[in-house]
Amino acid sequence: MEKHRKVVIWVLACILALLIAGLAVIKTGVLIPFLAHGENVYFLVSVERGESKTQPAPRPTKRFQTLENRIPELMQALIAGPTDEEKSAGFFTNVPPDARLLNCRIEGDVAFLDFSPEIEEGGGITMMQERLAQIVFTATQFPAISKVRIMIDGKFIPYFSSEGITDVDHPIGREDFAQFSGGVS
Repeated sequence: MEKHRKVVIWVLACILALLIAGLAVIKTGVLIPFLAHGENVYFLVSVERGESKTQPAPRPTKRFQTLENRIPELMQALIAGPTDEEKSAGFFTNVPPDARLLNCRIEGDVAFLDFSPEIEEGGGITMMQERLAQIVFTATQFPAISKVRIMIDGKFIPYFSSEGITDVDHPIGREDFAQFSGGVS
């Protein structure tokens, strides 16, 4: 009888430990919930007066992976650009197709994204702001991530591109690109 009681207690302790671990994973957003089917990349759509807004485009992702694996997968999809169907629906991107995400790490609620130098190619302040908005909106769609810190070749940068967008010497979030939020559905 005593051996049976010890086995029951041991089984209950294991179940309790699994429940606590599961709740910790759900609360921190570290793992995709089982029923998730994917996330979004954020492309641009033209709206009135030649302005552009971000618009989510769904992408499938692998189940049960950390944010440090999911975000690079989505950045690669962002760099690849919209599908032909999305292009015909008016989606476009200002992210150069030859850019690469070299590394992604998460510290607290900040995603540190290390890109190749090609991410800064091109010109125009608006184009660079739209590019950053696409990156920030894609990375911050997760409740656990509210800001992004941009790096180039492993180094923090004080400004983004030769256009001198200087507000990247600190973590940036969606509120920094509110003017690009909310494209047409």
